[in-house]
Amino acid sequence: MNPKIEFDTFDVSQDRDKFIGGSDIPVLMELSPYRRREELVEEKAGLRQNHFPGNQYTRFGNDMEPVIRDYVNHSLNTDFRPARLIAGDLRLHTDGYDGRRVLEIKTTGRLRKSLPAYKAYLVQLIKYMDAYGCREGVLAVYRRPADLSLTLDPAALQIWQLSLADWRELLRQVDRAISTFRADVEKLRQNPLTDAADLIPGPMQDLGEKLAIFENQLARMRKLEAEAKALKAQLFDAMTTQGVKTWQLPSGTRLTLVEATEPRKQQVTTFDTDTFRAENPGLYELYLKEEVKEANGRAGYIKVTT
Repeated sequence: MNPKIEFDTFDVSQDRDKFIGGSDIPVLMELSPYRRREELVEEKAGLRQNHFPGNQYTRFGNDMEPVIRDYVNHSLNTDFRPARLIAGDLRLHTDGYDGRRVLEIKTTGRLRKSLPAYKAYLVQLIKYMDAYGCREGVLAVYRRPADLSLTLDPAALQIWQLSLADWRELLRQVDRAISTFRADVEKLRQNPLTDAADLIPGPMQDLGEKLAIFENQLARMRKLEAEAKALKAQLFDAMTTQGVKTWQLPSGTRLTLVEATEPRKQQVTTFDTDTFRAENPGLYELYLKEEVKEANGRAGYIKVTT
């Protein structure tokens, strides 16, 4: 049975700790500059309360939302209306749903030049699209004016239309991050003494698993490299014995014997510092100088044990 979609303007703060909301997605993916993931884990586990009362910018965003939605409806000749969908522990309030598309409205201090630059907004919108069963979505980003005027300036509004098919990989990352977030919340509920900062966030989990895949591939390649080196040694002996200088395989690969050369000595001129210092100590001291040199540090790195 598909989740029911309700049309209305709902109180998004009610029972917020019982659900994962759309605005939580950038936070749990560590894309929000305003909230930390571990704080959200503690909040959903019932160990922290969200006391943020809002500010002039959030109030401006709420006041501008219907103004921007009306403009988008007129521009795209559609009827986006605020909607809500609840699916298990997901409660997704969207700024607009017209039956086939989802609308997400954002107000910001600075507009970006490309859609991927709005990743923190995209992860929210594409999850809405997926949950609402929409293949298309609209992102409306408005640059708020310095005086916070509620009169819409069309030149400050970007309207991006996107297809879910183009963002499947990002949706997979969102789903994985939500799944990991749920597990971390449950861990904290079971053991409130667990340090939320020690829980592994979804994006880090993805990076770790990708690294593990590449490390295993590199290990196999190193094994293949050792086997190829052994084959080269055997073939070198065989070609040397048979007097074969070059050889082209049916596949087109050419094998060429490069013969070894004997080491040779070269005459070079060096400065005998020890003798000069012993025979001319005063002159040697004259040319000594003290200086501070920075010792090389060691860059941090990830140690991988496969």
